[in-house]
Amino acid sequence: MRWSLAQRLQQHLLAVVALSWLSAVALAMLAVRHEMDAVLDSALLSLVSQMPLGDVGAPPSAIATLPVSGDDDVLHVLVRDASGRTLRMSGLASPAPWPLSLQEGLSTVAGWRVATRRTPDGSVVVQVGESVADRHEALAESSLALVLPMLALLPLAAFAIHLLVRRSFQGVHAAGEHWRARPEGDPSPLQTHDLPTEFDPLIGSIDTLVARLQGLVQAERAFAASSAHELRTPVAAARAQAQRLVAELSAGETQAHAIALVRSLDRISNTTTKLLQLARVESGIGFLREPMDLRQLATLVLDEFRHPAHTADRLQVELPKQPVVVQGDLDALGIAMRNLIENALKHAPDAQVRVSIESPGRLVVSDDGPGVPSDALSSLLKPFSRGPTASEGTGLGLAIVSRIAEQQRATLSLESPPPGQAHGFRATLSMHPGDAVPP
Repeated sequence: MRWSLAQRLQQHLLAVVALSWLSAVALAMLAVRHEMDAVLDSALLSLVSQMPLGDVGAPPSAIATLPVSGDDDVLHVLVRDASGRTLRMSGLASPAPWPLSLQEGLSTVAGWRVATRRTPDGSVVVQVGESVADRHEALAESSLALVLPMLALLPLAAFAIHLLVRRSFQGVHAAGEHWRARPEGDPSPLQTHDLPTEFDPLIGSIDTLVARLQGLVQAERAFAASSAHELRTPVAAARAQAQRLVAELSAGETQAHAIALVRSLDRISNTTTKLLQLARVESGIGFLREPMDLRQLATLVLDEFRHPAHTADRLQVELPKQPVVVQGDLDALGIAMRNLIENALKHAPDAQVRVSIESPGRLVVSDDGPGVPSDALSSLLKPFSRGPTASEGTGLGLAIVSRIAEQQRATLSLESPPPGQAHGFRATLSMHPGDAVPP
């Protein structure tokens, strides 16, 4: 199961903040309790030392409570003589809750914190006490006063941590978009200016992997190109000898075999040519882009198809009077245009092929042949996929055009039949307009 680094950081940071805050609150509570005990003990000692004992010898009927009295008193006063008789009392519901024998000073007994003082002759004992439960209650209220505001701030802390982590990861997203926008086939190391240094080992590993893959791809391309190139010369020589043999033989079975040999050599020659084109395209020929006249390129490519009589009569060319400038590479777009025209002539052998250049930058090649089933159009762009046709071919022509379109940031669309027609096939290559007419 996939996990999110940002979410994990947020959870861990929030947990650390919460634990740190709880630890701080616990230490603060200990400090408050210590200070509270010290202050309250000091208040007990101060009060017991200030108690007037001048008239404590009055008879019991003269016993009176101190000015501050009642069940809600925090400090309770008890004055007794040496025999334990109560002389004065304040805030106590029942007399004598504390032992008479307590030593002078502070003592803790039966849930009370008591300060004791005696007269020099020991005839009068004054005690001031405070309930320990009251102290705990006061400490709990003080703790709540610390805890509740911090609890209310936890959602704010979580939101702040979320914003901080999200902002920290903006560099990762920006770097990803930058890498995604890089030209295809660019093997240069990844830029890490906006990334934290913790990502350096990962980026280094990715660069190493890309370099290895680039080496493998280049080796594969070099092998295909070298093999195709090495085959062209012997195939051309063998075809020339086979054509000579056809010319020298008289009509018959032997000449028919020689003609079949020429056709087989033509297929091999066509395959090697396509492989060479594919190798050039895969090497990145289509990544170059500069202003060029599409009309002028069409004129050069169409000259190659006007020499064979069986193709010149089938071509209908429509070129605009004004230059059509696009952003592209002359060689790559020439290969694409040549393959589109060859594809139409080959797979619609009895049809008319129309080639037109349209502004602002479209090449349209169409025919009025039987066409291709609509559900088979997408498969035509895959290498070595020929579709439902009886014509000979390698299945690389449209795949090469599609690859060039990707590299040139152009759009290749296939339609069969074209809109408004009952049958036929149309391929449209749309390119970005150029900035100026090339010299």
